[in-house]
Amino acid sequence: MRTAGVPASVAQAVPASRLAEHGVAGLQGIWYPGCAMAQPALWWKRVLQAPGARLHLCRPVAAIVRDNGCWQACDEHSRTIAAAPVLILANQAGAFTLAAMPPEATGDLRHSRLQVAIGTAASENGAALEGESGNDRAPRILGGSSYRLEAPGRHCVIGPLRPELDSLAHPNIELPGLTIGHPSYRWALCQPAERLLLRDNLPMIGAAPDIAAIAARREVYERNDRLPLSRRPALHLLTGLGGRGLLWSVLGAEIIAAAVNQEPPLVEPDLQESVDPARFLKRALRKGALPNGSTPAEFPRQR
Repeated sequence: MRTAGVPASVAQAVPASRLAEHGVAGLQGIWYPGCAMAQPALWWKRVLQAPGARLHLCRPVAAIVRDNGCWQACDEHSRTIAAAPVLILANQAGAFTLAAMPPEATGDLRHSRLQVAIGTAASENGAALEGESGNDRAPRILGGSSYRLEAPGRHCVIGPLRPELDSLAHPNIELPGLTIGHPSYRWALCQPAERLLLRDNLPMIGAAPDIAAIAARREVYERNDRLPLSRRPALHLLTGLGGRGLLWSVLGAEIIAAAVNQEPPLVEPDLQESVDPARFLKRALRKGALPNGSTPAEFPRQR
């Protein structure tokens, strides 16, 4: 029903996928021919082969500094970790701290805990474990979740699960039986993680506002809310993706890339405005909620 009237080049209802045509066999659902799958490990290898690309792991960034048209990421001792003409902050709430954005600019922040169950097949061909049939250990298989990513006979990820769980044997888990996955899967919980959600449940994607410059011209912006707010040069945000990271991360990267390369906007103006990192500041200015001043520290915290 969902694909009725939709061109086959966009979406197709598939009762059973085929390996040669879809890359995976035995799945039922809607097939999107124009989409693609990416393996992060292979993607990162290609990125690191690009000239000038370097990867820094386990190097906490304490501050960012712009000097001579170049951004520098610095550690707690003010030593430069890396430098580049363009900086994109994609580290959840830490992006707002590094960009010096006060509560008026970020709105109320919420953190949602997240866990998923990861199933690994007993063998490469998906053969069941010895002594374990598909019906004697039904608690291995979880159902009724909001998403499922599966490579039949190899691995399966399902979730999100309730954040307070510490075991798949928790009595609060509803187990409808062998409804998904392969009977040979061995299941384990991942380590808890967190999602960042903003007040309007939309991400922040685009150029970071210049808080000091906006505060200094507060009265001018209040008189004319059509004036474009000042932005920090070559500093962009990509954060607050919530439960839509697979969608917003790709779209956000394209939006920022188009802006950095001075290309035409990738999305409609309404959508761009709805994810603009300065949208909460604009609303605060309309209400006259920002005081005089030129530094973020002078902004009062709103409850």
